[in-house]
Amino acid sequence: MCISAVVAAIGVAATVASTGVAMYSANQQAESQKDAQAEMKKQEALRQQQMNLEAMRRKREIIRQSQLAQATSLSTATNQGGAESSGFAGALSSVSGAAGRSGLATDQNQELGNAMFESNKRLADIYGTGAGWGGVASMASGLGSLGGALTKNASTIAQIGTYFTAPKPA
Repeated sequence: MCISAVVAAIGVAATVASTGVAMYSANQQAESQKDAQAEMKKQEALRQQQMNLEAMRRKREIIRQSQLAQATSLSTATNQGGAESSGFAGALSSVSGAAGRSGLATDQNQELGNAMFESNKRLADIYGTGAGWGGVASMASGLGSLGGALTKNASTIAQIGTYFTAPKPA
């Protein structure tokens, strides 16, 4: 009977140890996933910043190109004596319209890009929350296994107590 009590004690100790290791590992995994999620959000913020800078540069270039086209139109019209003509006014209007359309397209692309980055940030938060709950689930499973092992071996564990507290034969 004393050998079975020692074996049961070793089995329970192994169950407790493996449950502890499983719980620690699950917690570490959840923390790693949260760290990865934080890095993903930083990368998204940097990409968004880059996209906004590119949009600003594009808008400046559109303005520069528009000003250059207007100056070229004015120079050509003046050289040909038509600076007061309706053709020149139409050319300026056409240049302004093209610049406006290009600016609008850039603004719309920037708006869509910002919406995409916000969506990616929310997705990263969802993954981070899922990782945290995965760790909780693993710990709960480990505790359940430990509880099951203790319940299954309750009578043997009770015998361990009597083995260590029973008077020793002389």
